[in-house]
Amino acid sequence: MSPALIYYISRNAPLLSRIFEGPFQTYQGWQFYLAQNLQWGATGVLNQMSWVQPRPASLFQALYVACWIYKPVEKGSYMIPLQPAVLCEKVRQAAEKLDSRWSSHLSKKGARSAGAGYAFLKGYAELLVQIEKDPRSDTQYLFLKTEGHGAMSLAHLSSYFTKLKTGEGDTQNEALHHFAKQGELGIAERAAENYSKAYEALLKNIGLNGKLVTAEQSIPRICEKLETKATLVNPEIWSRWKLQQTLIPDSGNKVDLADLVEKVIIPTVEQTPLRGGQHVSAVRDAAKDLLWLAKNLRIDARDLHAREFGSPQISRFFQEVRVSPQALDSSLTDFKSQLAREVSSR
Repeated sequence: MSPALIYYISRNAPLLSRIFEGPFQTYQGWQFYLAQNLQWGATGVLNQMSWVQPRPASLFQALYVACWIYKPVEKGSYMIPLQPAVLCEKVRQAAEKLDSRWSSHLSKKGARSAGAGYAFLKGYAELLVQIEKDPRSDTQYLFLKTEGHGAMSLAHLSSYFTKLKTGEGDTQNEALHHFAKQGELGIAERAAENYSKAYEALLKNIGLNGKLVTAEQSIPRICEKLETKATLVNPEIWSRWKLQQTLIPDSGNKVDLADLVEKVIIPTVEQTPLRGGQHVSAVRDAAKDLLWLAKNLRIDARDLHAREFGSPQISRFFQEVRVSPQALDSSLTDFKSQLAREVSSR
C-alpha cells in the first residue's frame, strides 16, 4: 500500500468513507480488523482452514484484504499458489463449504461465493473464490476477485454484458475509480486475468482462443507470425529463443519472454510502416497491453518469496496479481509498521 494511503488511514481522513465500507473507514477499524483476522498473516489464515467453521467466508475475505494491502486495485484478481499439496487440500475443503456460484473466469469450474458478511471496498458485495491448476506446472492456486454483486443478480449480468462489449465491467465505486484513473493513492485501475479487447483480438489473430491462453503460449506465437510480416528488430534475441526451445523445449523464463516483447515485438511494429498488414495492426493495437504483460512477467521473476515456493514457473495469463503467502506476510508486516509510525507521528 502506498505511503499516501497509509497516511490518510492514520489520520482518519474523510476520503476513506468514499473508498471503504464502515470497518475500514478509520484507523481504529483497520487496527481491530488486522488484530482479529490477520494477526498471524496470510499463512496463518491458510493454516486455519484445516479446522475452520462450517462457513469460512471470513477467512477468504481476510486473504483478499491482505492481497489488496499488497497491491491495491480498483478492478483485479489475485492468485495465490497453494503449496504443499496438503495446504491445497485444506483450502479446497474450506472453499467447498461456501455456496456454489456461476463464474465467467478462467476454467469457470468450482466457483464459490465468499460474499456472506463481506464489507471492505465500498460498492463491492461479492467475493469470487476459485481453485485453479496451472497448465504448465500443475501447481494449484487460489483465485480471488471482488465483484459488485452476486453472480445471478441483474446488476451483475448488466456488468457482465458491459464487459463483453468493452473488456471491463461497470464501475461500482466512482471515487475509487477516480483515484485509480488519476494514479492517486497507489491504487491500480485494473490488474485482472481477463483480457482486454485489443489483446483478445490479437490472440484470435494468432489462432489462440479461450480464457486460459498464457503468456508462454502467446508471446512466441506473436513473434513467430511477426517474423513473416515484417523485418524484426533485434532478430538475434528471437533466434536465441528459438534455439533454446529446440535444445530444451519449454525452457524459456519470464525475463526472456519480457525481452521478446520489449526488445523485439514492440520495436518491430513501431518501425514497420502503418500499412504493415493485419497482424502488425493487431500487435500495434495491443502494444500497451503487451508492455504491461512484460512488466508483470519481470515482477514475477523478481519475486524472491515466490521463487522459493515455485510460483515463478506458474504461467501468467494477463495482468493478474500473483503473490505468494510469504510475500503477503512481508507486506502485512510492512503495512503495520508504517501505519504505527504514522500514528505515532501525529
